[in-house]
Amino acid sequence: MAVDPQTYADLTREDLAHLLHPQYYAPDHQQPVIFDLVLDPPEATRSRVLWAARICEQKRPDRLADLAEAVPDLQFDVVGPAYESAYSQAAAARLRKPGNVKVHGGVPRERMPHFYRNAACLLCTSDVEGFPNTFLEAWSHGLPVVSLFDPD
Repeated sequence: MAVDPQTYADLTREDLAHLLHPQYYAPDHQQPVIFDLVLDPPEATRSRVLWAARICEQKRPDRLADLAEAVPDLQFDVVGPAYESAYSQAAAARLRKPGNVKVHGGVPRERMPHFYRNAACLLCTSDVEGFPNTFLEAWSHGLPVVSLFDPD
């Protein structure tokens, strides 16, 4: 959670307790929005980098492939579907070439916590995004996000 210094100074103890509570209910919605927060940072021994996105041009998997080739000591988990397009299939094939990338394909949502818990960070190689849910999910597991764009 990032809070600017003035906002932090204005927060009461109750505000902080509410923000850090394991379940946060968004007051503007009819249905509660629940994020299960796991505030422990990843273990220093983790050397896996998680990339969770569709394998398509917008997400720039070519940058991930470049990084994997340049840093063979890091292990990468790629979670997300590859589509039938020539670009998607070629990108998935390139990602499979280095021995340090495991392409898992699309996985059920309930399996995602496993990947977040076993990663050192979440990597986002996109040029443009809205505000990715994967960022919120990573942060809820105490996982830092390395991104090439600022969603702010």
